[in-house]
Amino acid sequence: MSTSSNLSAADIAERVRAAVKDGRIKADESDSWTDLLSENPNHADLLEQLAAVPGLNDEPTNLSAVSVPSYTNMSAGDYRQHLPASAPKLFDAGDLPLTTASGLDVDLLRQVPWQARPAVARAKTYAEAHELVTKYSGELGQIQADFDAVSGGDLFGDVMDYENRIEEWGTWEATDAEARQLTGGPSDLMKKQMAQFAEVNKSRKNQGNPGDFFPYDTDPLNVFSKRHGNYQRFGGK
Repeated sequence: MSTSSNLSAADIAERVRAAVKDGRIKADESDSWTDLLSENPNHADLLEQLAAVPGLNDEPTNLSAVSVPSYTNMSAGDYRQHLPASAPKLFDAGDLPLTTASGLDVDLLRQVPWQARPAVARAKTYAEAHELVTKYSGELGQIQADFDAVSGGDLFGDVMDYENRIEEWGTWEATDAEARQLTGGPSDLMKKQMAQFAEVNKSRKNQGNPGDFFPYDTDPLNVFSKRHGNYQRFGGK
């Protein structure tokens, strides 16, 4: 076989097929690795050094949105597969849950600010859920939710849970240097994620003008920012 500094098309194809067979790269990465080796044959050494991952080309399993394993010896595609693609939503199913504990119509959660939605969805009885919807509906309800979302308030735990998941989602950014060393540079997906997180930070650091809460059919991300233990509301229109 030719040396890594002088690879023919046949040599490259053979190396890529072997890497897929051994589980060192995913099958759908074949074309990108072929292009990479064609442009820079020296990357053949990296391809050979990648550790085999049993079952790498089997059907993928679902991963937690913030499940980020060690990147040691990962192929570029396997690394990208484990990165969270978008910011966490308020519920596992999205901004609204699939159902509520009390049986209350999920659509009624749209009447309350996002800070109160987990509490309403979690309420065990219809009467309790209805009482919370009444408490947090309308203009006064938004003010009440804002008040209850600060430290010591009834909604503080839910707000902090969401805040912490946002922070965890953002921790992948610290691994970018390792990703560059592994892949030779950030992927298009990673660049998109970097832009997303940069926008999150920009929105949360921007003092702006206090305004309404976010429209109920949008992601609650970027709405609040922690300021000396308090939460600053931002315009959501």
